[in-house]
This record gives sequence, C-alpha cells and structure tokens, in this order.
Amino acid sequence: MSAADGCGGSGIPCGDGGTVGTTYTLAGGVHTNNGMGCIEPTEPGAVTTAAAAPVITPAMILSAFRRIPLPDSEIVVQPPGGETLVNFDTIFSTEAEEDTASVSLLGQLLEFEAFPSSYTWEHGDGSTQTTDHPGRAYAEGVAASRYVSHRYEDAQVTVEPSVDTTWSGRYRLNGGPWLPVAGTVTIEGDPSSLRVVEGQPNLVG
Repeated sequence: MSAADGCGGSGIPCGDGGTVGTTYTLAGGVHTNNGMGCIEPTEPGAVTTAAAAPVITPAMILSAFRRIPLPDSEIVVQPPGGETLVNFDTIFSTEAEEDTASVSLLGQLLEFEAFPSSYTWEHGDGSTQTTDHPGRAYAEGVAASRYVSHRYEDAQVTVEPSVDTTWSGRYRLNGGPWLPVAGTVTIEGDPSSLRVVEGQPNLVG
C-alpha cells in the first residue's frame, strides 16, 4: 500500500483542492522524496507526514554571500602614463556596478543583489583613505572636494596604488521578501605602478 503525502505551506492551489508541495511515496514503511508536485487531499486512512524545509540562518547567508564571485575594482590614476609629480594632487577613481547572483543553499533558492558601499584607497606610500564613492575623472570646473586625490611627498620613487572595494547586499529566499545581508565582503584590487618624479622647469620667452 502506498500513499502520497507532502510538505505543505506553499498555499499555491492545484488539482482538485490540492496545493503545491514536496511529494513523497510511502511503501513498506519507507518514505521516498519525489520532488515538487500537487498534494491532493488524502483519502480516509491515508498516512501523512510533514517535512519541514531546512532552516537557513543569517550566518549561513553571509557565508554564501562571501563566496559569490564579485569583481575587483581597477584603479584609474591621473595624470595618466604611469607618472605623477611630487607634491601634486594625484587623482584616483574606479568603476564598480551592482551585481546579482543566485545560489542553491540546502536545496533552496537564494538570490543576492550586491552593491559597493565603500572604497579603501591604498596610495602605495603607506597611507590610505576610505570613501563611500568611487571618485571621478578630472573635469574642468569640478570642485577639488569631489575628487579622491593624494599628494606624494617623496620624489624618484615608484609606488603601487590600489583600491579595495567593500560590498554590501540584500537577499531573498525562495522568492520571499528582500532582506539585508548581515555583513559585508571586501575584494582587494590589483595594484598599479606609478612613478613619482620632480617637475622640470622650462624657460619660456
């Protein structure tokens, strides 16, 4: 004798008064999981059980978020060409866009939306700065406060500036409501070689 039973709770109607859920076959005292299907109302005497979905904790969600392949950020330096002047404002910027990913966790669908929330700029001379924006390229008439910039104090040295991007995110489980991820992940950027030189005076007449 066999009987179909399932894990209810979806609330999605199907068949003749049934609901969508996980279906099982009971035979010889052994339950076999048949996957998702339509769970019809059982006949008198049928055997039914309830199989709860595995619990997914915030810590498990953060761990999954930290494993998704988020991009690193490439640092852009101005002036271009791999050289800058000592005691001169060197401008940094980068690009980072929102990213999405979907993973399966304990047989359940976990969707992420990730977005950059802060940037840590490694100047290459031992100093750093952190911003909540990716900087911008130089444009005439833009106030200096809107740039990410740094002045190097030593000339005739080569430094390797880089930018690390910290990502925040939100998630939803099995198509449910969007909720914030309880933590962040930081992706280190590759360094760029930059030579700091002294300016050479030029006579004009």
